[in-house]
Amino acid sequence: MKYWRGYLVAALAAAGSWGLQVFAESHSVLVDMVYPYVTRMIQTFLADWSGTVSFCVWQVLLMVLVVLALASIVLMILFKWNPIQWFGWVLACACLIGLLNTGMYGLNVYAGDLAQDIRLADTEYKYTVSELEEAAKFYRDKANELADQIKRDAGGDARFPTFEELAQQAGEGFRVLTYDQFYSVFAGSDVPVKKLGMSSYFSSQGITGMTVALTGEAAVNPQIPVASMPFTMCHEMAHRMCIATESDANLAAFLACRANPSVEYQYSAYYMAAIMPLPVWARRKRRP
Repeated sequence: MKYWRGYLVAALAAAGSWGLQVFAESHSVLVDMVYPYVTRMIQTFLADWSGTVSFCVWQVLLMVLVVLALASIVLMILFKWNPIQWFGWVLACACLIGLLNTGMYGLNVYAGDLAQDIRLADTEYKYTVSELEEAAKFYRDKANELADQIKRDAGGDARFPTFEELAQQAGEGFRVLTYDQFYSVFAGSDVPVKKLGMSSYFSSQGITGMTVALTGEAAVNPQIPVASMPFTMCHEMAHRMCIATESDANLAAFLACRANPSVEYQYSAYYMAAIMPLPVWARRKRRP
């Protein structure tokens, strides 16, 4: 029986994660009333803690876990541990981490749409082809208008502030949304995002940024195109504010960039809106 204890712990943790998701899916109204506010406070606390260092804490912890896993393999060979028992406990650790992530962040995907939280009218609006064309032209023209205000070098390439300067500015748009426009859904942590370590690897995988709830860290790949950098920073910050779905995080990033006093952020908002799938943006164009 002792050989299967790890598998039992893993099964219980996996069942716990599944049970929480089933409950959240069937009680989405209750989840939306309480869960995002609690998890937003947790993320704010963790962001303040992990924000005391410039590197991604979760990447360091991941490396430590990998080293411990390799060390345990060596010990298993030296002391002739049972490999089935060893794997059971490795699986148990992974499932417990998954359960923790589900409990403290993952159920946000079952909360209400961001459009409802910010009181957008006609959130189920059905649009026509002509309206899609109108929306495409609107975002294109707005991006072109703002592009003329962007500083450029002799070759015509955009000159944005450094990553660190942009990261410091990212929270300004969210503060406008929260305190000037009274959208409490954006009252989460505005701690600056971090540079994603091992950026070349993430670039090869097409990953522009990551938010890890277990450490409250929002990180952005510094190798992405500069025009999309402000938008991506706000996108990852929106995830840290417990806006979990990609479409809602995109909407939040657009609104935050548009509200930001920095012309680089405003340009990034309309530039990304112009090149992203239109149905999302066309629906959001109509304001109450």
